[in-house]
Amino acid sequence: NAVSREAMLLGLKMGYVGKAYVQLFFFVFMMSYCKVPFSKKFIVFCFAYNSLLLLTILTCEYHGLYYKNIHIEYDSMFPVLSFGKGICYWLFMGGTLILMLLYLIVSFLEMKRRKGRERRQLVLLSISGLVPAILLAIYLTGVMDAFDPIPIGVVIVCALLTVNVMKY
Repeated sequence: NAVSREAMLLGLKMGYVGKAYVQLFFFVFMMSYCKVPFSKKFIVFCFAYNSLLLLTILTCEYHGLYYKNIHIEYDSMFPVLSFGKGICYWLFMGGTLILMLLYLIVSFLEMKRRKGRERRQLVLLSISGLVPAILLAIYLTGVMDAFDPIPIGVVIVCALLTVNVMKY
C-alpha cells in the first residue's frame, strides 16, 4: 500500500534482512542434519559476505552499488518500485545461487546414500532447496519482469518443512 518511494524502499530493505541469511542457515542446517563436515571458516566468510552486501542494501539510496536509478512506476494498477541492478545485486544473487547449488549437491548425494525413511526425509528437504533455486533462476532471467516469485517459494518451502517435521 506504500505510495512514497521511501516507504517502498524501506519495505524492500526489510525483506532483505531475512533474505540475507536464510539460504546460509538452510545450508548449515542441511550440512549438520546430514552430518557432513564443513569448514567453519567458510560459514564465517559467507556470513561476513552477506552482512557486507546487506549493508549495501540498507544504504542503497546513497550509492549505486546495489540498486541504480530507483524510482516509482505507475504503469500498473499499483505503483511499483523500479530500479537498475548494480554490481552488489549480482554478487548477492550469485552467492545465493552458489549456496543453493551446494545445498542441492549435498542433499542429492545424501539422498542416494540413504534408504527408506531417511531418504524420504531428504527428498522433501531436497525439494525444499530446489523450489526457491528454480524460482530465483526464473526471476533472474527477467521472464517474470517485476514480479518476484521467491515469497511463493518460501511458502512452499515452509509447507514442505512442516510436513517433514510432522511426518518424520
